[in-house]
Amino acid sequence: MGILTDDMRRMVDEQQLGFIATVCPDGTPNLSPKGTTAAWDDEHLVFADICSPGTIANLRHNPVLEINVVDRLLRKGYRFKGTADNPQRSLGSTRSSSSMGGGVRLPSSTISCW
Repeated sequence: MGILTDDMRRMVDEQQLGFIATVCPDGTPNLSPKGTTAAWDDEHLVFADICSPGTIANLRHNPVLEINVVDRLLRKGYRFKGTADNPQRSLGSTRSSSSMGGGVRLPSSTISCW
């Protein structure tokens, strides 16, 4: 059984906008909205690297991140903490020809709902 519930996948896929928090090399936080956030499978979220040089550089330096997805109308959301599997991997024909930010592995103990 996967980590992501049907409700989590539904919210991520419907909202698409995820706020990605990473850590800069100097230790300061970086928050970047990504309008391509999606559930890749039952254990990973992904986002496209369209214009994300800071986010990708931060993930290469320190692969920990947090993704927040919120339904603004319902005022409900999920916080996903995880580790980037492979920042800026190309997924080729399995997803699209664009470069993805990489899969984010989600340990089940790091997902919270509000």
